[in-house]
Amino acid sequence: MSFPTSPVTNLLIESLPTIVRNKLLKRCTLVDWVFGYMVYDVDQIYEHVYFPVTGFISLLTLVADHHPLEMGLVGSEGMLGVDRVLGVNYAPMQSVVQGTSTPLSMTAEQFQRSLLDCPGLSTLLMRYVHV
Repeated sequence: MSFPTSPVTNLLIESLPTIVRNKLLKRCTLVDWVFGYMVYDVDQIYEHVYFPVTGFISLLTLVADHHPLEMGLVGSEGMLGVDRVLGVNYAPMQSVVQGTSTPLSMTAEQFQRSLLDCPGLSTLLMRYVHV
């Protein structure tokens, strides 16, 4: 799919100033995922980061002799791969799509460039990590 047009329903992206938001959106593409798609496995390198527009992504941790435990959800309020803002380049947990999902996708390299040339993005994402 091509890069998205407004309105975008990812709250992180929507909270950016218009100029910064548009610059970021030009680096994004929309993708479609189906239920059960594993986006990342534990310790897998983040090749892309994702800003869900619809659907949810479960963050799962593996426990010996037990089913995976859900540690969190990422939906349209957040971002998958936000660890990259902290300098962590790999997934600490499995991430699995719940239902159908349409996220905005950006390569890890584009994301790193965006942190440098999109004022306020880094601060916003650090606050997201804190919350």
